[in-house]
Amino acid sequence: MRRKLKSILVCFALAATMAFPQRARAAEEETPIFTPGARHTLAMGAGLRGDAVREDLVVPLTFAGPGVRLLAAYRGWVGPGLLSARADLGLAFLFNRFGHIAATLDYSAEAAWTTRVVRGMGWHLSLGPAIALDSRVNYLYSWDDAHGYWLGSEWLGPMVRHTRRVSDRWRLEASTSLALVGFEGRPPSYRYNKQDALTHVDYFFTQPQRHEQFVTLADLQVLRIDVAFRHAAYGAPDPSSEIGRGWAFGVDVRFARTTVAATNINLGACLYAAHAWGW
Repeated sequence: MRRKLKSILVCFALAATMAFPQRARAAEEETPIFTPGARHTLAMGAGLRGDAVREDLVVPLTFAGPGVRLLAAYRGWVGPGLLSARADLGLAFLFNRFGHIAATLDYSAEAAWTTRVVRGMGWHLSLGPAIALDSRVNYLYSWDDAHGYWLGSEWLGPMVRHTRRVSDRWRLEASTSLALVGFEGRPPSYRYNKQDALTHVDYFFTQPQRHEQFVTLADLQVLRIDVAFRHAAYGAPDPSSEIGRGWAFGVDVRFARTTVAATNINLGACLYAAHAWGW
């Protein structure tokens, strides 16, 4: 009887020693590994857009139509805040209600540094300065096939960004920037040259910045709104962080209006997708 009892106890001890390592390994596999989030990201993407343009230097009619946009962006932590930079290039073909045809080429670069000012459970609000180069050349060739009509600007203003955690993998981010002061380039009210250099590529990137003048909010109104679902690294300590690897899907709305030379209004919305790589 004693031998049987000893044998049972020995078997139980061996089984326990074999089970505990397996349970420990299983617990390690089930425990989520919290990986540190990236401190820098680089993103590239593309989007489909719709634009509406009115240029009273030519004719007080609205031209609207579809187009495309290519974009590149960078984000990284600098001190207590986030440095974000974005550049894009877009092209759209436009029509008015009479079937007159036009086209527009626009390009911009924006940089902002924001820091968190309000924070809650799974969300935060950031605020900081933004500086941008924002230029557009409209070619209304049904009315004037010899000249381009541009709005070139470099402006400074505030940016507000709201970030909210949606799930372990996604966050919702909305940002708004507004121009307060800057410099603006516009065509002269009277054109004395017969033909612009529309066949030269550099014309579209240098002409809008010539003969600029200082402007304020009373002369130039620029508003940008961006709302996007952005990927957050799974298992990261803070899924609501502004930096995350993976995909982003959003809409970018831009409005610009000036009364310099003549009224010019530009309104556009772009649905875009971008992928970010982090390190």
